[in-house]
Amino acid sequence: MKLVGWIIFNRLMALPVFISYLVSKHPGPVVQISVATVSILLGVFSLWVLSRSYQRNLAASNPGRFQTDVSITTKNALTWIIVISIAVIYIVGRAIIESKISISNPNGQMTNTIYNSYPVAFFFLLNFFGPVGEELTIRGLFFAYFLKSNTRLNQIIVLILSSVLFMLLHGSFIGPAALYYLASGLFLGGIYLVTRNLQYSIFVHIVFNLAAAVLGI
Repeated sequence: MKLVGWIIFNRLMALPVFISYLVSKHPGPVVQISVATVSILLGVFSLWVLSRSYQRNLAASNPGRFQTDVSITTKNALTWIIVISIAVIYIVGRAIIESKISISNPNGQMTNTIYNSYPVAFFFLLNFFGPVGEELTIRGLFFAYFLKSNTRLNQIIVLILSSVLFMLLHGSFIGPAALYYLASGLFLGGIYLVTRNLQYSIFVHIVFNLAAAVLGI
């Protein structure tokens, strides 16, 4: 139940944009700036709270030996290079698949509609606050709550369950879109398990969303 609460809490940062969209679908500059400011402040606060909860949970129990440091050093340079390379390959692969098969879903279509009305606020939500919040909840807190032992079987089960949750939270249940989000969840969760550090999956998730926004995939 705690995880459900954190997932709902993570979604609250988008509330100002959704409420504003219901009030006005063609806002002026003042409204745009105001909504963006509120969304950014709420996003920063939400990520701070989620990060604190994640760190507390790992401090209490951490059988997976996950790390919470954020760094780019000579010691982890190779890891960064590998992660970035794999992310690029994944994005190229998605672009190729997207050119042949549509993986859009109603959730994505609604997101694009709101993005067109509130581009500034939604840009930060989709490409920074959203990915970080999802990694802290769907990967970080999910694994902290359910990875009770570091056995291979337990890791696989938790990875699959978190990936299914990731798929469902993106409004996909069947079809190509569901397979894409399930694969993305497995990919991001796999990065977290292999590196034992959430900073890598957060980075890749942000890159995924930026690529989707910039390249239109």
